[in-house]
Amino acid sequence: MTAYSALAAVERTFQVMEILVGEVNGVSVTELENRTQLPKSVISRILTTLLEGGYVERDSKTRYYKLSFYFLSMAYRHINALEINDIFYPMLERIAKRTGELVQLAVVKKEGIFFIEKAEGTNPLRVASMLGQKAPYHATAVGKVWLASLTDQEVISIISQNGLKAYTEHTITDLDTLLKNLAEVRSKGYAIADQEINQDVIAVSVPITLDEQVVAMLVTAAPHFKMTASRIEELVHICREEVDLFDASLLRSFDLGYSPNKSGKITMP
Repeated sequence: MTAYSALAAVERTFQVMEILVGEVNGVSVTELENRTQLPKSVISRILTTLLEGGYVERDSKTRYYKLSFYFLSMAYRHINALEINDIFYPMLERIAKRTGELVQLAVVKKEGIFFIEKAEGTNPLRVASMLGQKAPYHATAVGKVWLASLTDQEVISIISQNGLKAYTEHTITDLDTLLKNLAEVRSKGYAIADQEINQDVIAVSVPITLDEQVVAMLVTAAPHFKMTASRIEELVHICREEVDLFDASLLRSFDLGYSPNKSGKITMP
């Protein structure tokens, strides 16, 4: 096998694994073939290798494939080894106790914005977390916080490469509207996603900066009927208080943050 063919095999394997992420009921070979546009023979070889390695499992009845608990345990072991969650979790827990709402942490990397930790509130009416997911830049509060830290030209470049996917009827799908929204974010210092990624959920996010660069974001979310203007202001105030007390220098060794003018294309989920 040449170096090129080996690299292609790795890329195809990750292509299959990314489709399996979140598919708790599994995916058929035919669906994988349709979604990857890879030949069935290639899909079968990839799945056989992953199955033998214990990274996927096959349902004996449906014969669908899904990621294994072994693969999940590997991810958790890696996250624990990073120790970044140990730094953030006490702050998240305090915010969850003070607000009663779900609070999540997202970090900025070159590859995108990722939700890596959460703390659940005590309020009985809760919303689903996005833990482990990649955040769409234009449709999430955390994404808009980061976009607002860029220039309009940088934002336009990102959007021109990736477009503005509609996740709900409330998602911003017009560039001019997005730029106006980001101007408001810059002015207020926080971002709101009003049912733009999840129907009936409003999220509010504030930045965590290091060396004047946005490297992470806190976000609280709740059912939309609870998120009055005064409630949003209260959540922003609490999050800002906690961020002010947080020692961002602890993050210096984790290589967080990304400036698009230092590299090429940014991939939007």
